[in-house]
Amino acid sequence: MDLIQEGNVGLLQAIKKFDPSRNVRFYAYAAWWARAYILRYLLNNFRLVKVGTTQDQRKLFYNLKKEKAKLEREGYVPDAKLLADRLNVRERDVIEMDQRLGSWELSLEQPLGPDNEGTLLDVLPSREPAADEELAKRELQKIFREKLAQFIKTLAERDEDIFRNRLLSETPITLEDLGGKYGITKERTRQLEARLIKRFRDYLKKEIKDFDSLRS
Repeated sequence: MDLIQEGNVGLLQAIKKFDPSRNVRFYAYAAWWARAYILRYLLNNFRLVKVGTTQDQRKLFYNLKKEKAKLEREGYVPDAKLLADRLNVRERDVIEMDQRLGSWELSLEQPLGPDNEGTLLDVLPSREPAADEELAKRELQKIFREKLAQFIKTLAERDEDIFRNRLLSETPITLEDLGGKYGITKERTRQLEARLIKRFRDYLKKEIKDFDSLRS
């Protein structure tokens, strides 16, 4: 149905551009437009990966195999350089198009073999983390939360307030507001924050084995 629709679009384009004064039969003119739209649709959709998106690539898509066959009939070896010269395109484009036309996508539902009911999808590596890695990650998060709670208990009231509202909050309070709350300057509040970060890092190094390697 898609191909029929594309042919109809081509027919409408032919009606729009047809000029009776040129002494060309309409059905021949319309057939050319319908075929052009169908071929363009096939070019853009017959693969998951587009094979012809530029003018030179489309030229190669339509003519590469025919030109190869023609050169072979004439006794030539149809290498990339000769094909590029004959088709007036870059040698690199010839090589790329030849590679694309020579490879095909495989369905993930394709059976692995006549005696194997499995499919390619069954043997693809999972993007999900391995079970042991996920378990280790959860265990580390649990330990981190426990150590965080223990560290907070060691803080004085002001330090705890700064730690919670600057380092743990999703919407941190500004240094200026915190400084105003405790009657200290913005710079002094920044210094206290930096000291708390260092204290927390040192605490984790002491409490969690191989902390530095976990950070990397």
